[in-house]
Amino acid sequence: MNIKTVRLLNILFLLVLVATGKYAFIIYIVINQVLLEVLNAQPLYKTHPYKWFNLIFWTYELVLLERLRHFKMGPAAEWWLNNLEHICFALVIGFMLYMLLAIFWLKKDNQRLPRVIMVAIFFNVIGLINEWNQNLMAHRSIFVFIEDSKKDLCMNLIGTSILFLTVLCRIWWLKKNAKQ
Repeated sequence: MNIKTVRLLNILFLLVLVATGKYAFIIYIVINQVLLEVLNAQPLYKTHPYKWFNLIFWTYELVLLERLRHFKMGPAAEWWLNNLEHICFALVIGFMLYMLLAIFWLKKDNQRLPRVIMVAIFFNVIGLINEWNQNLMAHRSIFVFIEDSKKDLCMNLIGTSILFLTVLCRIWWLKKNAKQ
């Protein structure tokens, strides 16, 4: 997906959010669009399958669409759907952070492991701050987590663990093939 398509989809998505009065979600679209614009302006990003990456990074916004639905499924289905959202969110945003670090800071191939460690820490700190913010908005004690918050933090850890293991497998595969 090229950046022009992402822009068009995000304009349409913003119109849907405004029409439905879901103003709180607009910041997610804006931040994602800014990050995609920054990435797409980098020549190094264009050496990767960037159109595929753009699609992956844009898909996290579909979680917001899911949150616009006006019907509820059974409790078990809602629980699994929410878990899947958090795991996928961790994978997609973690991968975006990984690419940003690869392009702007930890550029060398031998920095893949420090890069993914930083992503795991940074993403989970963001998740923690998000849960604190949700407590604040719900007028609960900021540092006492309800069961749902604890579950969300665990799902974030699972998602970042999957990303971490994927990067470790990639490092191993690259080392194995470099020796041949």
